[in-house]
Amino acid sequence: MKNLKLRRLKKFNSHIHFTFLILFLFSCLPSIDRSPLEIARLLQSLNVLSTGNVPTISYSESTFTFNQNTAITTITPSLGGNAPSSCSSTPTLPPGLVIDNESCAISGTPIASQVATDHTITDTNGFGSGTANINITVNATANTWISSTPADNIGWASVTFGNGLFVAVANSGLSDRVMTSPDGMTWTSQTPADNIAWASVTFGNGLFVAVASGGIGNRVMTSSE
Repeated sequence: MKNLKLRRLKKFNSHIHFTFLILFLFSCLPSIDRSPLEIARLLQSLNVLSTGNVPTISYSESTFTFNQNTAITTITPSLGGNAPSSCSSTPTLPPGLVIDNESCAISGTPIASQVATDHTITDTNGFGSGTANINITVNATANTWISSTPADNIGWASVTFGNGLFVAVANSGLSDRVMTSPDGMTWTSQTPADNIAWASVTFGNGLFVAVASGGIGNRVMTSSE
């Protein structure tokens, strides 16, 4: 009931503003025919021009959960009253999501995680504005992998980390069956103790230890760096 009274008051105020505008024009422009009939006609036109409704907006759900880097299904709200001239979100939507300025539909691909956050969606036209409250969560994507280039395209079999260094061993190749990297992205070839099928590597007690699945009397190698 309170909202209905508020809408009626806004509509009444709109009529008053337009009416005063017309009366002002009549007072400033003496050449205009200000006969009662002409005034009545203009006010009748004014009534047509000023008739409208404050927009309303609602979504089918109030809570939405999305996954980072995964396109969402477009969320289209139900709109009432006169069509909105603009749509907005407070606070702004998660990065990667956008709101259509005419339909207030939300779409896109969220590119960053976000804890549960309340958003007020507002649609506005010349007669006022309507709001809807929704809650959006964006879950961080697990196991997001980025490609990097190895030191050589051979059969890398195992990798470990220790002493600030990644170390990988391979079971094929020539004299490049070991590679190291400080960050897991940039790799440098190292010379193994022997060119055999190194199968696994680990780090402990300040020492890298690798074992091989082949070879004679040389299937273990160690390195401190």
